[in-house]
Amino acid sequence: MTRRVLTLMVAGIVLTGGLFCQAEAQDYPSRRIELIVPVAAGGGLDLHARILADQLSSQLNQTVVVINRPGAAGTLGAAHVAKAKPDGYTILLQSVSSAVAVVYTMPNLSFDPIKDLAPVSLMARFPLVMTANKDLPANNLAEFIELLKKNPGKYSYGHSGVGSQLELVGEFFRTQTGTDIVGIPYQGTGLILPDLLAGRVAIMFNGLPAEIDRIKNGEVKAFAVTSAERSSAAPEIPTLKETFPEFDMPFWIGIYAPAATPKPLVDKLSSEIAKAMRSETVKKRLSDMGSEPIGSTPDELNAYWQEQLKLYGNVVAATKK
Repeated sequence: MTRRVLTLMVAGIVLTGGLFCQAEAQDYPSRRIELIVPVAAGGGLDLHARILADQLSSQLNQTVVVINRPGAAGTLGAAHVAKAKPDGYTILLQSVSSAVAVVYTMPNLSFDPIKDLAPVSLMARFPLVMTANKDLPANNLAEFIELLKKNPGKYSYGHSGVGSQLELVGEFFRTQTGTDIVGIPYQGTGLILPDLLAGRVAIMFNGLPAEIDRIKNGEVKAFAVTSAERSSAAPEIPTLKETFPEFDMPFWIGIYAPAATPKPLVDKLSSEIAKAMRSETVKKRLSDMGSEPIGSTPDELNAYWQEQLKLYGNVVAATKK
């Protein structure tokens, strides 16, 4: 067999494969899509997932079902998607915790959180908010820091698991303030709330969308948000950056697929998510609760992801000093 014949055969195989993927993308989806959420139901991540699933179901004329797989800072759900068939029917909605933080805090995972998942779309971004038990003897951030300094080791914060973003934010807060506040792990933010309301933990960091109604109803106190700027949904809440200039740690949500998912399917998903984020229904629902709808391309999510990996690498190094 001549080299020319071999080259033509390889080119034919590549072309046929490309045409098959394009045809597959045109027919996609032909059955239900599973959107895996790697935390328990009831938190901000889960709420975003259900809003997206409802809108995509309408757009695609196929059911998009939310499946919660909590545990291990989001890595159980992420591992499930990383090992799933790369056909576009099992996708992952994940946050900074399982996309970034675990890279530095959980080195012995059963999958590679960078290599085994393909970025699809940056769905949304919003501040975390530090909320406190309403009976805590402090009414603002300055008073709370003073309380912590006077009572080392007495007060605690709940977070969504060892190695999660919420733990890193809490630990960064501890190092920035020079206080001795104790982190308590849970399997999701929805499970922290009862203990916060009962006073068994003093504070928690959670997405503003999940907490804004409780803040406005006076069920919890809000001390600060973690974004660089105040939220338009709750402009009265100061930023941590106003007191600690290095504090800029918003929460973000991205959609990922198994790494070997064909590009036409990834592009189709990305396009549909962008369309969902532009819909008036989704824009209003997210904006009303303090979340910024985005809907990026895969390349845009990948660039942002790389920036966040660098940022949290620096945060991990700072908290270990």
